[in-house]
Amino acid sequence: MTTAIKQQARLGKGHYLAGNVQRYKTKSKKEWATDAWKYFNTSSIYKSDTSKFSKNIPKSRFNTCFDPHLKIIERIQNVQIQISDNHFSLPISLNHIAKSIINSQAIMLLENDWDDDGADATNLNTYLKAVSFVVSYSKFIFESLKVVIDYPDIDILRDGSVSVFWETHKATFLIIFKKNDNRYSYFFGNNKVDGIPFKYAIDNQGKIDEITAKWMSQNLN
Repeated sequence: MTTAIKQQARLGKGHYLAGNVQRYKTKSKKEWATDAWKYFNTSSIYKSDTSKFSKNIPKSRFNTCFDPHLKIIERIQNVQIQISDNHFSLPISLNHIAKSIINSQAIMLLENDWDDDGADATNLNTYLKAVSFVVSYSKFIFESLKVVIDYPDIDILRDGSVSVFWETHKATFLIIFKKNDNRYSYFFGNNKVDGIPFKYAIDNQGKIDEITAKWMSQNLN
């Protein structure tokens, strides 16, 4: 059996299609597509403790990405995330970022005094600002600058603000979304190599700041 046949069909960063690859000759393209759908349908990427996710992904989401002679199939192009009535979409190459967002939804379950020392709960609007930033910037960097950045840690602060923090071998980057402050969010980045800080603010109601996006693409991958 050739090396190509032995390899499992890769579906995005860190994910592989489970199944008996040795039986590829007996499976039709439709059967492989069904197997892929079952894999993603049970993946934690679509599960959340605080919201429901649509599992009715249209057939158009499947596009052939492997040698048709191997009949090793089609791949889902986008990861869908729904938070309350807000819908977000990320390329499958950024599924590690989608997982980080989904895992962070636990902070929405925290009530006032969640640390037994008077800490405030956050609210949906504050959390959505953080998620929107992560989705829009990681997506822009991937699609426009052709870079896949690392996943961030999204967490709650004692005053109910939401922090988004990246740490790579190159740099650290922290941005804080203040509770009930809708316009600007301030961040601090630090390059570990030259120690030069990068401080600025983004307009939560504005467009992508390309200077910030370029710094992130160079330091957070």
